[in-house]
Amino acid sequence: MFDYFLYEAGAGRTPSLYLLPGCYVSNQFERDKDARQVPSRKDEARNLSLFKDTGILRRGEGEVLVAQLEVGYDAPYSTAELCVLRPGAQDWVHKRVPIVHHEGEGVLVRDWTEIDAAVSVGSRFMCWVDYLSGFLLCDMAEEDPKLRYVPLPVSPPKMRHRGSDRPDMHYCRKMAAAGPGAVRFVSVAPRCCCGGPGKTSCERSSFAFNVTTWTLALRTEEPMAWVKDGVLDCDELWQLPNYGRLPRVAPKYPIVSSDDPDIICFTVCENHYFIDAADETVWMVEINTRSKALLSVVRSDNEDYSAGDLLLAKLHW
Repeated sequence: MFDYFLYEAGAGRTPSLYLLPGCYVSNQFERDKDARQVPSRKDEARNLSLFKDTGILRRGEGEVLVAQLEVGYDAPYSTAELCVLRPGAQDWVHKRVPIVHHEGEGVLVRDWTEIDAAVSVGSRFMCWVDYLSGFLLCDMAEEDPKLRYVPLPVSPPKMRHRGSDRPDMHYCRKMAAAGPGAVRFVSVAPRCCCGGPGKTSCERSSFAFNVTTWTLALRTEEPMAWVKDGVLDCDELWQLPNYGRLPRVAPKYPIVSSDDPDIICFTVCENHYFIDAADETVWMVEINTRSKALLSVVRSDNEDYSAGDLLLAKLHW
């Protein structure tokens, strides 16, 4: 139904556009439960963009690997299916891979509900993230890879959501690469007026929040541990030079800089659902969370609900 192209920007050389071959391996949910376990070929290629389960990993100069993960919907949750297109190949390779816990080889209890993002790290690692609970780590350099489930360092903040709908965590959580062998996790969460976690009933502190960052060094055989980098409190942010009259509300849609993981871009905008006569101007702010410095602010022409998917090429005053 769709053609997918891999585009590589110039960066001092001629840009390139490469047509990816279609992946004609059937999805798990499309197969009859009583059918044989070997995936069948079909006339329609897989959709690589419907879900955020497809990632691109640079394996070398001019070489990239494309991988799509599908986690099973029925118990047991001990395996998943991986479709991989390796550099120079014209056919996708399908593999059923085991899922283990990063602290051991025990049976994994299902802890996630959906893949929210695919994150590539360096030239080896792919991570598939569920912002409610954790992520699946795969070393794509291994001949027989495994998926290692790693919990996130903190539970998500409680939020209202309709019925059984899955709450959207993109507005307050982000995981990204932090160098060739580590990931950075960002959480924007409400805090009480006393400084503790959770919302407060105090009107003066109704929009109080903390921005907390953690780093995790990725390992394939050893247990991994999150290290808290620091906490930026809302009072510290609002008192920074040049914050001026920007809205004193929680920033949303964090985006970690690919050049420096301490630098994070946020969207700041008042919400008319919570603020009478809200000014719905959307601002993009760039903050160094380690040095606690406001680096730049720029007004965005996008709506609040769509600004989180975009990052301006260059922020400026």
